[in-house]
Amino acid sequence: MSLTAIYRFVDVDHRPRRDLRLVPVLLAAYGAAWVGDGQATYAALLLWAVCGAAGVALLVAARRPPTPTTAAQPAPGPPAPTPRLAPPPPPPSHRTNPEADPRTRTKTRRRTLAAACLIAAGAGTAATTRAIATHTGPLPRLAAAHAQAAADAVVTGDPRIAASLHGPFAIVPVRVERVDGVRVRLPATVLASRPDEWRFLPSTRVRFTARLRPARPDTPDAAALSVRRPPQVLAGPSMLQSLAGRLRQGLRDACAGLPADPRGLLPGLVIGDVSQEPAGLAAAFHVTGLSHLTALIYRSTLNSEV
Repeated sequence: MSLTAIYRFVDVDHRPRRDLRLVPVLLAAYGAAWVGDGQATYAALLLWAVCGAAGVALLVAARRPPTPTTAAQPAPGPPAPTPRLAPPPPPPSHRTNPEADPRTRTKTRRRTLAAACLIAAGAGTAATTRAIATHTGPLPRLAAAHAQAAADAVVTGDPRIAASLHGPFAIVPVRVERVDGVRVRLPATVLASRPDEWRFLPSTRVRFTARLRPARPDTPDAAALSVRRPPQVLAGPSMLQSLAGRLRQGLRDACAGLPADPRGLLPGLVIGDVSQEPAGLAAAFHVTGLSHLTALIYRSTLNSEV
């Protein structure tokens, strides 16, 4: 069998090509967020502004119409004779296969780079702004000095009870709204020596005096607040949070007869409530890489309630 005959039996691969245009956009978003989270300087904001300007320039260049080219005019002379036979069919042009057009590929690449630059500028700006607020605001400065301050805060999660050498204490996630009269809006964690006085539902507004200290580096908090006196309630929880609190309490009551690990695990898997999760179980989830299960459920539940 000749090579021509073999070629006739070979099917042309008409499968669509893989579209990898979102890969550089995704890498740019993650890279910018990672870089911006560790750069608490205004020079980083200038870098993201330049990145955004480059993305806009690439986008404008991709939308610009191509410059028409003028073909060379033939020299004057007698008209060419009309051919008797029809010309052969033209090969597949760029109109039937736009991806083969170099100008189309150039526009696609410019648009992809523009999207990557704009996404990187947005993610980097958000991460850098948060890093600046978390590390250079009044709350981090007071925490670095281990100062004592009065704070107004909003409870953002269910309190957890933990044990220490000095007895049990409550771990309460809050969002600090004011510290010593200065308006802020930063996440923090309250460490209360009297757990019974901190059984609040999320969205409850409280005022208290605390000893500030720097937060752990592996947390998004701006400070840790040690509280020894009872807080003053400024406003109770919202209606939705009150209803959600009754539902969560009903689930806790239904799990009261179970052993310690299932009693703390079941509410965490159902609605993300880890307030009764034992410390050993939480450590086991963290070691095995399964702590995201309850974290994602808690965030989804909290977002739906808000």
